[in-house]
Amino acid sequence: MRSVIMDALGEISGRAKEINLIDLLTRDIVDLIGAHLDLFRRNQAAIGVDVMATLSTEERDERLKHHLIASKELHPALISPESEYKVLQQLVGGVLAIVLRPREAQCPLVWTIAREIVTCLVMQPLINLASPA
Repeated sequence: MRSVIMDALGEISGRAKEINLIDLLTRDIVDLIGAHLDLFRRNQAAIGVDVMATLSTEERDERLKHHLIASKELHPALISPESEYKVLQQLVGGVLAIVLRPREAQCPLVWTIAREIVTCLVMQPLINLASPA
């Protein structure tokens, strides 16, 4: 399992080195932030700017979440902790499909155990460290 985790981290590290940082920072990140701001503004307008100003942070988040669910624009990982776990499983499954040796990838038991270990012991603690809530 240690080898699988180290191989996955090595694969991610290798791909991260190939990223064009100039394009990422000047084009991709700016486009992503712009899209998120547009989404926020649309939902804020639907709720009402005056109403949003009177709500607490928690109430605002809850209203936005309900509007995003209704418009089917809420990311599946944000719906519930179970959904977050399933999304993490899918992400780890994708990484393992690349990292595992062909013989190991063909064995469902090895693939499932590796996916669960990486999801539970690596990804969930990282996500919790980045966003404890």
